[in-house]
Amino acid sequence: MNLGFALMLVCSTAEQEYFFHSENLSWADARNHCQACYKDLVTLTPQNIQSVHRKLTSDCWVGLRKNFSSTTNSTTMTWPGWTRWANGDPLVFQNWYPGWPVLKSSLPKSYCCSCSCTCPATPTPTMTGFTEFTSSNMTSFTSVTDQSWTNSSGLNETNSAPMTTALPRAAECDRSPMLPDIPNIDENYIEDSCVAMLSFGAWVEKNCSELLPSICYEDIFHGQVNVTYVTKESANLTWLPGPGNISSYRLEVKGGILPTYNLTNLTYDLVNLTAGTYYSVRVFPVKCERDLNPQVVSFYTVPNKVEILNVTMVTETSVSLSWDKPAGGTVSYIINVQGEKNQNIQTNLTSYTVNSLIPGNLYTFTVTSEVEDKSQRSEGFNIMKYTKPSKVSNLRVSDITNTSLLLTWAPPIGNATSYKVKAVNDSNFMLFDNCTEKQTNVTVTGLPAGTKIILSVAALVNDTEEGNTVTIISYTVPNKVEILNVTMVTETSVSLSWDKPAGGTVSYIINVQGEKNQNIQTNLTSYTVNSLIPGNLYTFTVTSEVEDKSQRSDESIYPSIRCQPTILCTWWWGSLSEGFNITKYTKPSKVSNLQVSDITNTSLLLTWAPPIGNATSYKVKAVNDSNYMLFDNNNTVKQTNVNVTNLPAGTKIILSVAAMVNDTEEGDYVTAVNYTAPNPISNLNLVPTNVSLNATWDPPVGDYSSFKIVLQLDGQTINTTTSLTPRMHFHNLTAAAKYTVTVYSVGGNLSSTPVTLSNFTLPSPPTDITATSSNKSITFSWKAPVNSHTVNYSVTIDSSFWVSTESHLLNDQTSYTFSNLKSGTKYNFTVKSVAHDLSSDPTSASYSTVPVIKTVSLSMLCSSAERLYCDKSTTREKVFQQLKKHFTTNWGDRIVWHLEQQKSEN
Repeated sequence: MNLGFALMLVCSTAEQEYFFHSENLSWADARNHCQACYKDLVTLTPQNIQSVHRKLTSDCWVGLRKNFSSTTNSTTMTWPGWTRWANGDPLVFQNWYPGWPVLKSSLPKSYCCSCSCTCPATPTPTMTGFTEFTSSNMTSFTSVTDQSWTNSSGLNETNSAPMTTALPRAAECDRSPMLPDIPNIDENYIEDSCVAMLSFGAWVEKNCSELLPSICYEDIFHGQVNVTYVTKESANLTWLPGPGNISSYRLEVKGGILPTYNLTNLTYDLVNLTAGTYYSVRVFPVKCERDLNPQVVSFYTVPNKVEILNVTMVTETSVSLSWDKPAGGTVSYIINVQGEKNQNIQTNLTSYTVNSLIPGNLYTFTVTSEVEDKSQRSEGFNIMKYTKPSKVSNLRVSDITNTSLLLTWAPPIGNATSYKVKAVNDSNFMLFDNCTEKQTNVTVTGLPAGTKIILSVAALVNDTEEGNTVTIISYTVPNKVEILNVTMVTETSVSLSWDKPAGGTVSYIINVQGEKNQNIQTNLTSYTVNSLIPGNLYTFTVTSEVEDKSQRSDESIYPSIRCQPTILCTWWWGSLSEGFNITKYTKPSKVSNLQVSDITNTSLLLTWAPPIGNATSYKVKAVNDSNYMLFDNNNTVKQTNVNVTNLPAGTKIILSVAAMVNDTEEGDYVTAVNYTAPNPISNLNLVPTNVSLNATWDPPVGDYSSFKIVLQLDGQTINTTTSLTPRMHFHNLTAAAKYTVTVYSVGGNLSSTPVTLSNFTLPSPPTDITATSSNKSITFSWKAPVNSHTVNYSVTIDSSFWVSTESHLLNDQTSYTFSNLKSGTKYNFTVKSVAHDLSSDPTSASYSTVPVIKTVSLSMLCSSAERLYCDKSTTREKVFQQLKKHFTTNWGDRIVWHLEQQKSEN
């Protein structure tokens, strides 16, 4: 058969797993192993080759062989070379390594006998190289999806092979005279070859007897587990048989049951389950000690029923239920309501309020437990209950007397079989209690007169369930006042009194008829009627009245009284009384706009505006915080200002002014609070260091609250602070600077006159003295101290040898040259920082001028009683050392000198 590539269309939807078998076997043994434990050797397609080859580390057998037979239903089929895979799928895809497959001989040239002859197509070789597949060079194939690979550990991926179209081979026809074929046999040719895939994806031919690892595949098994006969504690499982040589089935149950292994049957009974519980079941067919894809099912057991159902609250339109969660698992509950209208309610809670019910109606409530997916329900538990009847309406009171009244109402919405009526007073004392049948009115009797009556009506159903009460308040008619007395009469008033009538009475109405009629309300049993006209005839009528003024008694009328113009009142049967008069000023009103000004440490000016109305004088007082009197003008003043004097300094002053009339009637006081200015401090003292300033002072005489301290440098304020004590420390200051400190005493919002003092901080010494010299001068230099203000320097040089001293004051200059000095002389130099009259510690150094060398020869005469004593070398040395000691003692290092002993000429 020609090895041309036919255009073929293949459609596959099977999900496959791929398994790498590392044992080295021949191609036939490898295929037997794959067929025993899987399905067959792998069939390669453009869709799975990437997943297969990138897992390889060595050459492996695949399911392609040049020639093999397939036996099906006792019929043996022989397939021509390179046309089908081991599983019978047609070959639609190839990926040969260059030079493979090897043909038995080179393709012979074909010749035609004439021009009319049609030549067979000669395939044009296109496999000049192999393709190592990556995602970037697969554009000519259908997208690879759901590929699967399983290694020896059983991990897998899923591959669903879509339809793939192989590309056709090009063909051409040559015409030439017919000549015999001349075959060329290839020495690498294998007659019965099998295909191995190299680790990088290309295919080669190998001898089928070679020992290589192999790649198997198997269609992913999909089965189904059925669950039947589910109860609260058990269930029956059945499942489908797995493909091929299944040795057993492994059952795995999640939900509290341990796995059961090595089942050979296709059914199993689960027992000892928990009610209302979710169970997940997986059945794994076991093939060659390998789990195949499991058959899966999940289910719930039947839940336990609710055992106790309680009614926790009943209203007119609702019933609240509660129950205990049954043993086992339960996710939700169904409440079935049967009554005027049936309904089912779902809830996850163990309590629920059923709403929208009809008042006074009988309902049956049944609660059933249910699992999450609603596949299982328990038996129901029920309870019967009436809803509360609703309230009556249009409650009214009529036909009121001093001992009874008629109560009527409209029936409630819903059902009611009877009504309960009660009447109590304000103290909740029961006055009437009755249960009626069907009528909607009742006469309430035996009530006290003039009393507040609280009436309530509640509907009943089944004589057990009582609705909410509806309440109305009414009063019985009060009794009349029996005795009315006149207790006093003046020119413009009459005083009346009377006894409280029996029963309840809250207030009275006094009707006055005369020159001008009026009605007066009072809660007392006596009253004085004023603004009357002298000598006028008046009739007084007193009527008792209840609180809401809805009921009044009969009138009680007193005989006429005439007040004579002579300020005497005469009863028609009565006696006379004299009048009594008194005069009194009204109290003057308060002054306004009270203000304080011109404050000193001992006085202040107080001003105000006169009051509305009349005032003849003013009284002024001043006290301290302890209410001690500091100022009191007993004689009062006529003007609207006063200078308050002799006050203590720095003190809180409470000032009061009251208007007076006739020097006897005193108005209310108006008060202002202020402070006198405090006295100034004394003895301000400043103690400096080079970086700080410590200020102390004596407190002022008199009161004060605090001190205000201001620090200035060169006229600029750099710090303002307060202190409760007479001291303040300023730090982080500049050395050799003049600081000014100002201190105020503070009392309230006032300050004393300031006290000011200035001082310099101590200067810091200069540092790092250096010097250069000649035979007549020395120049000294130094560094200015850090963190210093403008600094002056005092420099001094002295020579102890010449007993000379020279000093200078320099202005902000850090070097100085001393001239006209003696050569070869050691000079001591000191420099100090100077600020005002303050100096720093000195910084010192010593330096010598350059010497001008002069040689002086000294000859010494020696005489001794000892013979030849002066000629001895020891004598000469001794004399020399004594002379050197003399110079050292007297000159030291104060000048430059050198003593040298010369050798004697003798």
